Amino acid sequence: MQINFPKIIAHRGASLCFPENTLLAMQQAKVLGADWVELDVQLSKDLQPVIFHDKSLKRIAHIKSEVGKLALTQLKNIDVGSWKGAQFDRERIPMLHEMITELQQLGLSMNLELKPWYRRIEALLDAVLEVLDQSYTDLSNLPVLSSFNKTCMFKLKARNTRYPLALLFDRWHFRWRHYARLIEPVSINLNYKILNAKRVKAIKQAGFVVLAYTVNSVDDAKKLFSWGVDGIFTDDFKTMSEANL
Repeated sequence: MQINFPKIIAHRGASLCFPENTLLAMQQAKVLGADWVELDVQLSKDLQPVIFHDKSLKRIAHIKSEVGKLALTQLKNIDVGSWKGAQFDRERIPMLHEMITELQQLGLSMNLELKPWYRRIEALLDAVLEVLDQSYTDLSNLPVLSSFNKTCMFKLKARNTRYPLALLFDRWHFRWRHYARLIEPVSINLNYKILNAKRVKAIKQAGFVVLAYTVNSVDDAKKLFSWGVDGIFTDDFKTMSEANL
């Protein structure tokens, strides 16, 4: 499957100025001109798929607990907006199905990163795929799925014949070709700090799309594109979209 990724993807929505991974951040990404967003899904204590990046609630909500240790009813009452400004105090953690409904209304495509904390790989796959299958009834605009957890990716590949997959690397892995052969990804997404011209060339020559994260400097973006990187994930969609990239 070939996907025409844009050069700039909104990382967790318009996350520089708005609370990340919220419906508002996705709405603002659309206002800024985004076509694609990246977001994260994990399970609540009662195995409900919710959109949140960190394992802990400390950074976002100043709560000394973890997402996976609280039930959905508890999570839905947590303010995840005020850390970005008092005007965002009504922002809450979206459920996966709520986020998909919003993205479909906005006409946004997504790269969904799966976070199987507590080794809940099977439970996470069950929950996420159930929601996706209910939400995407045809083959148009399917989400791209990814995870840093390679076991999660292998299991996803084994049971998923529908959704395109992306490989994620935070550190350079010399066996990337091996993983690519097994997963057959539509893109390989890498921390921009581990990339150089030689590595980008090797991945491109192998026939893969290269996406780099999380790029918030125009100079870094220009360098990456000069190496042949196809697209970047950024918190600062406005600046990147206005730059001559």
